[in-house]
Amino acid sequence: MKRVVRVKALSDTPYLISEEAADVIGKGSYGKVVRAYNRTDASKRYAVKVFELNSLKEHRSGLQELSIVGKLPRNPNLVHYEKIKLTSKNCMYLVMEECNGGTLSQLLARSESLTDSEICQFVSDFVNGYRCLYECGIVHRDIKTDNVLLHDGRYKIADFGLSKIMQERSKTTSIRGSPVFLAPELFHKGTSGSKLDVYSFGVTLYYACYKRYPYTSRLRYVSMEELLADINRSELMLPTGRSDWL
Repeated sequence: MKRVVRVKALSDTPYLISEEAADVIGKGSYGKVVRAYNRTDASKRYAVKVFELNSLKEHRSGLQELSIVGKLPRNPNLVHYEKIKLTSKNCMYLVMEECNGGTLSQLLARSESLTDSEICQFVSDFVNGYRCLYECGIVHRDIKTDNVLLHDGRYKIADFGLSKIMQERSKTTSIRGSPVFLAPELFHKGTSGSKLDVYSFGVTLYYACYKRYPYTSRLRYVSMEELLADINRSELMLPTGRSDWL
């Protein structure tokens, strides 16, 4: 039996946004991501990030992401945005490809950890995608397992809501992102750059290998001081069970 889906049409576009609760792909401080369709091609599936214009926080987040994705060339290891910006009376929409493999977090939740060959592919795909960001002068600032998607077996970097275009020697005092993935130097110096993304990638890779976080077993913290205390008093351990070269 064919599934009947309630949809909302975006005016003057071929896009139909699902209004089914089951088609909400993700939620965050920015708003939500929902599944969408193309009325002229039923075989195509999209994901749409929805920002409410009456929410100043969401509006700013949408404009920030818009400024980043508009500068991205097409890359097989970056989530592709089909339509950069659409607006209605109450919302702004960013239409992107729907990745059929879910997030790296979801993949790891279904398995013990990635195999050695899967780790190699993940590293290769990530480096290819991040090289593109680096060449565009973009710092992602929120690299984590939730922001790595899979599509047709390929890993893609996603979610540019916290990303910034960095000028030479530029600095920022803002600390944003998921604490357990953030580099300690960010708290000490307030600096920002690609090296901080490299640290976040290291935490992501460590979790993909060992299904635990380096320095700590906790994901959530009451304060940044707690996270730094765990890092300062803990030794980095490499659990056994992986190939010697990993």
